[in-house]
Amino acid sequence: MENKFLTLQKIYDLVKNNSHPALCMVQTSELTPRQNFPWNEVVNHLNELQAKGFVKIKQFSTAAVSITEEGLQYIISFIPGIEFNSFT
Repeated sequence: MENKFLTLQKIYDLVKNNSHPALCMVQTSELTPRQNFPWNEVVNHLNELQAKGFVKIKQFSTAAVSITEEGLQYIISFIPGIEFNSFT
């Protein structure tokens, strides 16, 4: 799996237990410690994922990221035994 999709999976892991994961915002401070990549690489991953429509990036005092329905569908396709149901 490409590194950017490992980043997408980390975002999914943070929101998967929420009843509406596509509505959850993940603070970069929550994501950074869970990554095995330098911050500048994570930023590149997030920008690439946003270009694909898999995440949305919002800039508050710090950046926050949310996974989109498309991102959920994509990452779930790699996880055995999980079926995609629209969460929103």
